[in-house]
Amino acid sequence: MSTNFGRAPAVFSREIDLTNTVLSVNTTEGAIAGIFNWGPVEQRVLINSETTYAAVFGAPSNLNPETWFSGANFLTYSDALYVVRAANTTGMANNITNTVTTAVASNAAVSNTILLSSIVKNPITYDDISFNAAVPFVAKYPGELGNSLRISVCASSAAFSKVVGLVANSDVSSESAVVYTPGSNTAIVTITASGTGNANTVIAAAALVTADLTPGDVVRVGNTSIGTQFLSITSVGAAAIVGTTATMNVQFSSSLTLFEAVTSNSIERFWEFYNVVDGAPDVSLYQAKTNNPTITDEMHVVIIDKDGKFTGTPNAILEVFGAVSRATDARTDDGTSNYYKNALNQTSKYVWSGADLSGVVTGVATALVAPVQPKAATMNFAQGQNGEDEATVPIAVLARAWDLFKSADEVQTSYLIQGKARDNTLANYLIGSIAEVRQDTVAVISPPKSAVVNANGAELANLIAFRRSLQSTSYAMLDSNFKYQYDKYNDVYRWIPLSGDVAGILARSASGTAPWMSPGGYSRGRVRNTIRLAWTPDQPNRDALYREDINPLYNVTGQGAILMGDKTLIGKNSAFSRINVRQLFILLRKNISTASADLLFEINDEFAQAQFRNMIEPLLRDIQGRRGITAYTIVCDERNNTPQVIDNHGFAGDIYVTPARSINTIQLNFAGTRTGVDFTEVIGTF
Repeated sequence: MSTNFGRAPAVFSREIDLTNTVLSVNTTEGAIAGIFNWGPVEQRVLINSETTYAAVFGAPSNLNPETWFSGANFLTYSDALYVVRAANTTGMANNITNTVTTAVASNAAVSNTILLSSIVKNPITYDDISFNAAVPFVAKYPGELGNSLRISVCASSAAFSKVVGLVANSDVSSESAVVYTPGSNTAIVTITASGTGNANTVIAAAALVTADLTPGDVVRVGNTSIGTQFLSITSVGAAAIVGTTATMNVQFSSSLTLFEAVTSNSIERFWEFYNVVDGAPDVSLYQAKTNNPTITDEMHVVIIDKDGKFTGTPNAILEVFGAVSRATDARTDDGTSNYYKNALNQTSKYVWSGADLSGVVTGVATALVAPVQPKAATMNFAQGQNGEDEATVPIAVLARAWDLFKSADEVQTSYLIQGKARDNTLANYLIGSIAEVRQDTVAVISPPKSAVVNANGAELANLIAFRRSLQSTSYAMLDSNFKYQYDKYNDVYRWIPLSGDVAGILARSASGTAPWMSPGGYSRGRVRNTIRLAWTPDQPNRDALYREDINPLYNVTGQGAILMGDKTLIGKNSAFSRINVRQLFILLRKNISTASADLLFEINDEFAQAQFRNMIEPLLRDIQGRRGITAYTIVCDERNNTPQVIDNHGFAGDIYVTPARSINTIQLNFAGTRTGVDFTEVIGTF
């Protein structure tokens, strides 16, 4: 401790923290990667419930039942699951059959080349895309689900509302009119030529009316005397020409309920979504303060669930962005960007902005020009597709998604949930390329469905063959079954692998008791949400499975489905052949390594060595008191911190622990004796 005696007389004090300890923190996050119908591609998302899971990554379908329900089942035991969506977004323009594409909003189908260039995998990749002029909007995420979307953009007062006159010019008779009849959902438009007009005159006038009316537009009918009613247009019929008169029908989604007929020589038309915004687009306060104060910069954007795939209700409104701006530098009063592309990109759950919409150009407020939009632009999203399912997607695509869990520095996860049970390739990748590399997580593996579902007596042989194809490691655990469960999203029953449940049981046991407690058995090994299991092995089969490091799950009368095993895939007699021991050492390694980082760049002397011992001792003592270990010792002194270690700028701490063992078998002996026997004479003879 340095002092400075050259100061003026005074008392100086400081604090030195010698209380550093290791906090016993156990993480129970799961991780899964695979095929999903919605959500960002190749980006980790932390999910806390099945409701959020379905909202972010879509409901399950025939494309991904095993993957989806493996994640959902884990969430019934834990509230922390990292999910990464895998998708093959790379295709050739002449063949995109197996490619996952993003639905685009366009007035016409776009080419495969444009479609491939419009795929937004996640927010990070959005900035790298230069959208074609034909693509003003794309669905937020790739996949067929985006085809359910529709978008409507109103960027001018004319697009918001207009009085459509039937008397186009002096060649059209003032007697031309539209007639609305009470109880009818059809209005009849009649356009008659004047004395100077002819058939071509009424044809041209009818075309103008047709151009101004679009299915979805709303018409206001009535007057102050009889009241008014709004009717939504469903179709505009073609004009029938008889002589110099054109007749056309306009149909509505409902009938006129006013008590008398209405006749008018004009049609008052409104934008389909006029009633969900405050009024026609106008000049924003931001624009009005510039030296270009009269240009209408505001626009309204409405996003609709056209097919009801998101909400269950066709044409339900999903999002409304009212009075956003075409000005790239526009701001709201609180300083937030009001530029419509920023508003969509930052807050919409369904849509990315693409190229500028035709006639609705963007720019800085001072240089903005008036919009050219006589009608609102309403477009359906199309051409989104899902590509391959969980059984056919290439392993390389799955590996790219799983690789986001490779680094322990970037993400904490305790369990790698295999999901769709394929051949041994994916399982060995999770073991060899992630779990063994990180050494702080466990891969939870299930066999292929064909091994146990309708296997007709070949279950044991199939399971043993699968296990022997896997890499031996203490960082993985293999279960033995599939469960039959109800899919409420599709009203069907499905066979689902148990990797999600086993990982969930591990997480539940670790958080509810301790990671060094075995997850198996009646107390902690119960499987949830199970109608039945594919196979219930008898005792000889269970013995054979256990010898091969396969953990049996089977139905126990009165108990339900139970995990009756806690073996890792280490493949030899070792303390690490049990998952509770492996989890104990993961906990010790993770916590002690993290705490030891505080000693980096300190001086390696007796003080630092004692500090290390004092830091580790409380953790080990606590675990011993909670039955995790039976004995321990810490060596950190001159015995392992030799002069050579110190001269090489190193520091050594050796921790020896004797882990507690779980009970896997119970032997009960019952002996009958003669009347009057002294039990002390016979105890110990059997």
